[in-house]
Amino acid sequence: MQFGSESRPPIAKPRKMTRSVSLAVCETDRTILGPIWLRAYNALWYPALPFALIAGGGLRKSRERLGLVPRDSNTSDGRTPRVWLHAASVGEIEGARPVVQSLTRIRPDLELVITTMTAAGRDAARRRLNGICRLAPLDHAAAVRAFVRRVRPVLVIITETELWPNFFLQSAAAGVKIALINARVSDRSMNRYRYIQPLLAHALKNASAVLVQTAEDAQRFCALGAIPERVSVTGNAKYDTSEGSPARTILAAFARGRPILIAGSTGPGEEQIVLAGYLKLFQQFPSLALILAPRHLHRIDEVQRLLRKAGVDYVRATEFVSVGISEGPETIGSGFTTSPDDSVNPTSIPAVETGATDVSASNARAGCGWTDDQPVDNDESTPAVGAPPNYPRVLLLDTMGELRALYHCAAVAFVGGSLMAGRGGQSLAEPASWSVPVLFGPHYDNHRQLGDSLLAAGAGHVVRDAAQLAGAAATWLADEAERRAAGQRARSVIDRHAGSAAATVRYLCALLPGS
Repeated sequence: MQFGSESRPPIAKPRKMTRSVSLAVCETDRTILGPIWLRAYNALWYPALPFALIAGGGLRKSRERLGLVPRDSNTSDGRTPRVWLHAASVGEIEGARPVVQSLTRIRPDLELVITTMTAAGRDAARRRLNGICRLAPLDHAAAVRAFVRRVRPVLVIITETELWPNFFLQSAAAGVKIALINARVSDRSMNRYRYIQPLLAHALKNASAVLVQTAEDAQRFCALGAIPERVSVTGNAKYDTSEGSPARTILAAFARGRPILIAGSTGPGEEQIVLAGYLKLFQQFPSLALILAPRHLHRIDEVQRLLRKAGVDYVRATEFVSVGISEGPETIGSGFTTSPDDSVNPTSIPAVETGATDVSASNARAGCGWTDDQPVDNDESTPAVGAPPNYPRVLLLDTMGELRALYHCAAVAFVGGSLMAGRGGQSLAEPASWSVPVLFGPHYDNHRQLGDSLLAAGAGHVVRDAAQLAGAAATWLADEAERRAAGQRARSVIDRHAGSAAATVRYLCALLPGS
């Protein structure tokens, strides 16, 4: 949504809001169902609390989960305004990052307290954002109340789908304004939420701003109980994220001199399909390598067993990196030479039959070694400068926070969480922002708007099995001009969806004291 030059925009009613939805919300507000549901919800927390504490990190994390934040999170002099930003995990932190960066540039006096539901999200926040990063309190009324009392924020920012009732209600009881950003509700979630609509309506009516991704999301939030005049379509700030830094040289060396298929954020059942598709592609494109990045690191052993069963030679990123860091040059088991600065010495890399032609470093993809000017030749007899001949074909990414940068090295990307129903797909924006054409499964509800735009632009393909994955990837790998054009169209789609962060920050500034 575009704004004029006003510094404090009103919270606008979304377009196409129907009278029937507004009346339904008013009817809900006039009932007493919300408080009744809240009492029942809070009562259920007491027997559930021990199990939730165990699931949330055990005794070591119980103080944080109960809202008993450490000393550095307590309010200090009372003169520094604090903002509590809450996100579920890594993806939501990445989506909030452009908003936080823009907001803190405009209001450098703010101090952020950032909470996440997962340890991985907390660690991502520590890497990507400046603030006090903690695990979030459980949505037990006393835990949230204790957290708010200690932190004393002036504004609470909740991201995407984190509709925890007591986060809203306890913050509002303390007189704190609340904003939802990048907010969305999928078809699947909407079907579940309708069973607890009175409880959600009781919570959402306390939000001062509900900033949603699409007009459809706006309709759904109003149906759930948000006040229509406070709901606005601002888009998804994740699309405002820049490409970021290129991959570390030691990992980019894996891609040197050969095209790469990256399968990112894969889940159970998807790795088998990706491997089968890759093996089909390898018969046609023998220089092609695969970077496989499971969504959850606890599944690495499971994925290793699949690789061994398939008879594919592979290396784990942790092993690949650890042997590459040394105090002096040494030749290691995978056949490449490392230098003291953790970079690959290009003069030590022998010729390899990759089917690609040698190109200058100035044209290389940030040191990845395979460029947009190189064809993917299926003739194994063509010598080229590239990865050593005994490099494995597959890199198993078992590290956190490196997938986004590695997408820069990809010829084609597949984004997981989309082949099987239930997950809704992972971020399509990450490869698209690097001008990489994107493959994804039919279950991409979490990124429906971007996915549909990529499909319409000819920058993405929906695949359902190994044969379709191999066929769609082969089309781009066999036609470099079209592959490059598809990547450029993917980047153009991202650029068209950008601008959400600026719109979101205008609303947030209007809610902050002293703006």
